[in-house]
Amino acid sequence: YNARDSKAVDEQSCELNFCPVQDSAGKGFTEHPKGNKPVIDLCCGLSRLFFHKSINVTLLHIEDCLVQFILNNKEINTFLPPGTTLLDFIRYEQHLHGTKIGCREGDCGACTVLVGTLQQGSIHCRSVTSCLMPIGNAAGKHVVTVEGINNQSLTPVQDAFVQEGATQCGFCTPGFIVSMTGHCLHEASSTHERCIDAVNGNICRCTGYKSIE
Repeated sequence: YNARDSKAVDEQSCELNFCPVQDSAGKGFTEHPKGNKPVIDLCCGLSRLFFHKSINVTLLHIEDCLVQFILNNKEINTFLPPGTTLLDFIRYEQHLHGTKIGCREGDCGACTVLVGTLQQGSIHCRSVTSCLMPIGNAAGKHVVTVEGINNQSLTPVQDAFVQEGATQCGFCTPGFIVSMTGHCLHEASSTHERCIDAVNGNICRCTGYKSIE
């Protein structure tokens, strides 16, 4: 409740206040000469019930703040701020640690994931750096991490890395695997040069790249 001219209200009779505008007292609402509306105030991440005689509320449907997408084989429905990076969501909310935190600037490729969109009846996948992608941009799409690209056995890309000894410390490996997998899914006809170009955004400090090549 609001300590100023307030009373407790029943949640069923409340409306949602998602308006960031504050009044002079900083209570998270703007005044309006009409109406006495009970409100659930969600400003600044707080949920509190209050009633005030002069309230003007900018209402947003709660569904407008819901971000929905598919992560690997899991349907995601989250009310986290849409500006939350996909990298942080994957690691801290879903506890999928194969996607690494590197530069957080989109330069090293350690956080690479696949993002699939439906185009003309088929899924078009591309590799993206999840440290730069907000989860709001993932809405309606299929996000695949390194944990989601294989089932019970290694994929051809993973197997090739094993056979060629193309990993050392392993920190950058998931990003390389995902980038190459995206290349194989996207390109109808692949060449050696195109495959090399597909991982030009992935950095490795250990192998010298020759084994990866």
